[in-house]
Amino acid sequence: EEAQPPEGAATLNQMLLRVLEDDPHVVNMSFGSEGTYIENHDDGANAGFLRADNRAAIRTMMQTGEQDPTIFVRAAGNDFGEPCELNHLPHENCIPKDPNDPNATQGMFNATSPSTPAAWMVVVEELRPHSVVVVSVDASIDPSSNQPFINPRGTGAISHFSNRCGVAADWCIAAPGNGIIVPGTGTARILVGSGTSFAAPLVAGGLALMRQFFRGQLSNPELLQRLYDTANKTDMYSNRQIYGKGLMDLGAALNPVGTPLLAATSSTRTALSLSTSRIYAGGVFGDSLSRAFGGTEVVAFDALGAPFWFSLSSYVHNPRQERYSPHYDQWRQGLQQAFLSDLGTTAGPASFSRGLPSASRANWGTPRNDRYKGWHGGRYARQVNAPSSLLNSAGGAKTLSYADRRHGWEFTAFTSVNRNARQHQPRQGALLAWRTRKSTKVAAKEGVKAANYGIRLGLMGEPNSLLGTHTTGVFGQTSALSAVLGFEWQAKWQGWLMAADIEWGQVDVNAADGLLNGVSGLTTHAASLRTSRRLSRRDELMVSLSQPPRVQAGSVSLTLPVGRTFGGEVITQTLRAGLNPSERQIDLSAHWRHRGLWGGELRLGALYSRNPGHIKGPNEAGVLLKWDGRF
Repeated sequence: EEAQPPEGAATLNQMLLRVLEDDPHVVNMSFGSEGTYIENHDDGANAGFLRADNRAAIRTMMQTGEQDPTIFVRAAGNDFGEPCELNHLPHENCIPKDPNDPNATQGMFNATSPSTPAAWMVVVEELRPHSVVVVSVDASIDPSSNQPFINPRGTGAISHFSNRCGVAADWCIAAPGNGIIVPGTGTARILVGSGTSFAAPLVAGGLALMRQFFRGQLSNPELLQRLYDTANKTDMYSNRQIYGKGLMDLGAALNPVGTPLLAATSSTRTALSLSTSRIYAGGVFGDSLSRAFGGTEVVAFDALGAPFWFSLSSYVHNPRQERYSPHYDQWRQGLQQAFLSDLGTTAGPASFSRGLPSASRANWGTPRNDRYKGWHGGRYARQVNAPSSLLNSAGGAKTLSYADRRHGWEFTAFTSVNRNARQHQPRQGALLAWRTRKSTKVAAKEGVKAANYGIRLGLMGEPNSLLGTHTTGVFGQTSALSAVLGFEWQAKWQGWLMAADIEWGQVDVNAADGLLNGVSGLTTHAASLRTSRRLSRRDELMVSLSQPPRVQAGSVSLTLPVGRTFGGEVITQTLRAGLNPSERQIDLSAHWRHRGLWGGELRLGALYSRNPGHIKGPNEAGVLLKWDGRF
């Protein structure tokens, strides 16, 4: 039996007024009347009588002037197939149980539409945007337990007792209402109920969940329309006369329809997909971008205009640190040459023996002595001999240099060899280096005073990246111009070759066509200490302590879509956050080289990295062993 409201339209209006005082978003109305069907009251004359008889209640339900009217969820009724007396008013749609018996007095209801009070929206247009009537389908049967369960994509057909949608099909939806487990009363803890009065609360609860899920940014009429649009309309549920808009599918309603797109803003200018959007952070940044975006969400809209929120930091890929490759490169090229290059300059000729194996290098014009003056060049060369220079982030490069080593200066132009489109974005630059130049004899006489000092100035342009950081999709395009200033010191003391290097960088960034407005005040820092000593005619030892290039200061600014209004207008917010990696990477390495073993050379290296990648986390260590020989 369905619960009945207090008698009289006036009492119904009083109940509605009381309920609406609390400004609810959804009201479930699991009550109705038997034997009257909206299809018999949707003509002009009867519609007028219906509106007149229920004037006050209808006016209250209209909620005229409300920006976000409450949704009324109505039970369609349970009259289908119920007994009735033929030709006994006010019964409507009462048909003979036996159509072949002309004297039959008993009939059954042919409830091809909802009951009259449940489907007022058919007659009253003002109720349509925020009213829905619900018919019942059978719960599916779990074949493993033979027990009913609610499955929105199941095979539950219209319940035998349920009114059909009929003329209210445009404002009608189906939900499970047969065999529904509900809390019991008294000694019965649970009960199994059936009726459209049990189907309607599932729809009302689904709408309430949608309201919460979409954070109140879809109006109640928009929520109801989304429930219609995402309902299951396949197979039998495509029969509008029975199921109206279809079977409610709350899972589909709470998931994006189509690919979510970021709405066009003043910076993006066009809607873009998040699925193809990433920030591949360069190692200089560590986890500073993830930290800057932490806790920040961005909103994207599906094909129906519903908002879905995504964590901005989840689209930042922190660098895959190749922490050991610089050490390995130095080790492979030879300890003394890699660290001090016979006390040569940090730029130009001393770096031409770096990079790939000799078979892959193409160098020319390499100087023969300190008086060399002229042009020289190379492929896959390192721009600066100091392992921690920002300029080396360009990777292997083609270089062209002019050197006057007699006076201690050198100019080098370089362009990166773009072997990997993601990890090595094209970069071009120039380097001017100068240093003092003392002879080996003078160095031997002066001992620790036999020191060389140097300074370098460099520029590096990145047309499609930012310090090795690559952006795609909604993050737009970035370009950068970096200026570096470096100082070096090299000396020989009691058989030890020692070197120190420190470098600062200042970066000018341009960002366009994306969420990134810009990066400002970006400075970098790198430093290293190195020493090596020949232990015997065949043995050498080298130790280094270094900090790879790291962002020291800077801030990032983004304009983010964060929500929408009821009218569909996108709400944007500007995020400004500092760029500060959580830690500082410090690398300690020790290498030993022994010549003459089995006609070759044995190399052993130990590496220890604290907070690798400038990210707070586990430290890393490793041991490398290599033997080189010729056959």
